[in-house]
Amino acid sequence: MINNSKSILCFAVVVFLILSAIEATETEVMTDGAPEFKNSCLDMHDQCSFWAKEGECQTNPNYMLSNCMKSCKVCSENASLEDFDEFGLTVAQNLEMKEILAAVENYGVAQEVDFPQKKLVLFVIRRTISYMKLFVNAKHPTHRLSNESISKCKNNHPDCSVWASHGECETNETVMIFNCGPACRLCHKIEQN
Repeated sequence: MINNSKSILCFAVVVFLILSAIEATETEVMTDGAPEFKNSCLDMHDQCSFWAKEGECQTNPNYMLSNCMKSCKVCSENASLEDFDEFGLTVAQNLEMKEILAAVENYGVAQEVDFPQKKLVLFVIRRTISYMKLFVNAKHPTHRLSNESISKCKNNHPDCSVWASHGECETNETVMIFNCGPACRLCHKIEQN
């Protein structure tokens, strides 16, 4: 029992030292009263550059923009707190927002972003794009929707993504299928109704 306790204690000390070393390289440094982040432009995985070349910075931004910053080229030499907008989005996230708002227009009308829930709505839009690319319009789909269903599956209202983020896809599924199929990821149900 004592040896086991010593092993656990040693393990905890090693973990603490490793985490302290990591934190020391990532902490903010005060210069002239403005906080700056030291060594924040890193790739946290050895496959980041490969993934970035494959387009994952756009396809999977939640992971890539925070874990593969160097490969996605979203770093600045002196990132400061001013780099965040009033909703907590970084400059890179705002650039990504513009890209995904343009991309989601391929699946219906331009989508509005509900600012109090900006991050959640952007998540819904990213999910919409993935669903439409990888499921509805995939080159090799797991099952094929009819061309008629695909043509009917559009976001017909600018608030589809906002409504989806508020749970309307589940609450009012029948209405949402025909008005906001992509945002709700319900295109496959068009044929059933």
